[in-house]
Amino acid sequence: MREALEACRDKMPQQNSELEKLSNPDAATKAKMVVFAQCMRDEGQDFADTGTDAAAAPTGPPATAPIERRTLTETEAVSGALASTLVIGALAGLYPALRAARLAPTEAASSP
Repeated sequence: MREALEACRDKMPQQNSELEKLSNPDAATKAKMVVFAQCMRDEGQDFADTGTDAAAAPTGPPATAPIERRTLTETEAVSGALASTLVIGALAGLYPALRAARLAPTEAASSP
């Protein structure tokens, strides 16, 4: 890329007034931009014609696709709540059960 920029430096708009025109270029600046883009392509770089009106129009899909959101149905919400309750209950009951399993039966029966 650096070699291509060095080779095409004389074709690139360089003056401050020309750089300020890049957002809204006039015909002369567009022509310089097209010549610069062609030079970059000749040097082996994938470079679009930024000075043409066709390049200004976006093509293809947007850079970020919109996020698709879906609401839960009543059945899904109830099923999720029930599953969460069962998992939490099983984990909460498992810890005391494992501790009691390690005790002798007489010690487990006498503890409060």
